[in-house]
Amino acid sequence: MDDLVIRRFTIPDTDPVWRVHDRALRASAMDYDPEYNRYLRHLEREFFEPGGWFTVVEAADSSVATTTRDHADEPPVVAIGGFQPLAYVREDSANPPSWLPADETETCRVRSVAVAPDLQGEGIGTALLARLEQRAVERGFEYTVLQTDTAMDQACRFYERRGYASLAETDGERWYGKRLD
Repeated sequence: MDDLVIRRFTIPDTDPVWRVHDRALRASAMDYDPEYNRYLRHLEREFFEPGGWFTVVEAADSSVATTTRDHADEPPVVAIGGFQPLAYVREDSANPPSWLPADETETCRVRSVAVAPDLQGEGIGTALLARLEQRAVERGFEYTVLQTDTAMDQACRFYERRGYASLAETDGERWYGKRLD
C-alpha cells in the first residue's frame, strides 16, 4: 500500500492504538484478555521515557480498514509497534531468563507489533518492523529480542521470515532475537 504514513505515536493516537491491538489479538489464535494491553494506555511512560520508541501506521484513506471506519474523528491508525531498551524490560522481572542477551545497553525488545486484521498480508507489518529496526539502530541498539504467544503461528512465521531466530520457548511464549544491521 503506497498511501501509508509511518510516524511517531502522539497522544491522540491512544484509542486507535488500543483498538488495533485489541482487534489483532482477538483475530489471532491467542487466548486473549483485554487487560493484557492496559500498558498501551501509557505509551509515553512505557516506551518513550525509558528511551524506546512507538510507531503508528496511518492510512491516507480512513475507509481502507474496518478499524478506522467507525472512528472518523480519530487518526486512521491501521498498524502499531514499538521497542523498549532491554534494561527497562529487565526492571520488570525479578528473575530475567539467562538466554536473554547480557549486554542490556545494546539490546532492545520489540513489542506490540499489530496490524488491523483486514489489512494483514498487505506488507504493512513488514514496513512497520523495518522502520522499528531502523529507528532502533539510530538509537544505538545492535540487537533486538521479541516474544510472541506460541499459539500465534502466523506471527511466528512472520518474524522467522524477517530473520528472527528462535531463542527459547517457555510457558506458551516463544522468544526471538535478531542482530540489527
